[in-house]
Amino acid sequence: MKKSIIISAGVSLLLLTSCGPRLGSPEAKLKIINEQKEIKKEKLTETQEANLDKRPKWCDDEMPSSDYAIYACGFGESSNLNIATTKANLFAKNYLADTQGTEISAKAEVSLNDLSENDKEVFIQSIKNVTAAKQISGFKKIKSQVNSVNGKYQYYVLFELPIGEANAVIMKKLKNNKAIKAIEGHEKAMADLEAEIEKRKKK
Repeated sequence: MKKSIIISAGVSLLLLTSCGPRLGSPEAKLKIINEQKEIKKEKLTETQEANLDKRPKWCDDEMPSSDYAIYACGFGESSNLNIATTKANLFAKNYLADTQGTEISAKAEVSLNDLSENDKEVFIQSIKNVTAAKQISGFKKIKSQVNSVNGKYQYYVLFELPIGEANAVIMKKLKNNKAIKAIEGHEKAMADLEAEIEKRKKK
């Protein structure tokens, strides 16, 4: 009876060792490392899900929309609240500038039919250069929220930029642009562009 118990134990031990790497072997150490990585990955996923739960809805599904204004949500994270705030503000401001520049470029494609292809390219490039400076004024903060996660501040901000004010800033700079002034018939092109932009307000 004792012999059969010993044999059974030996068989069980043999089966256990054959199912995985030998204890202390490089394979066994690698398996432990991979298991630890999986645990960390699961914890990270849980943290990311928790962060998403804390993200304000007005940054996503419930962000305002209007025919008369552009909205942008900025996000910044840092152990320093001022830095987190600055990051969020810059992100939102840059988004406003990029969005408005893209819209005006699209309007220009429609309104500059009388110009040559080369002059059109100069016009569009000038618009991109103006908006690339991120010199957007007239925006205002609508909402903000601060979360504390893992010892860091997460700052969210919602900006609103009235389209009329944004257009005025960009159009003023375009009118003073030397490259555009050098184009024959640029006055009419600018007038057509302004008229095309104004149509949005009336829709």
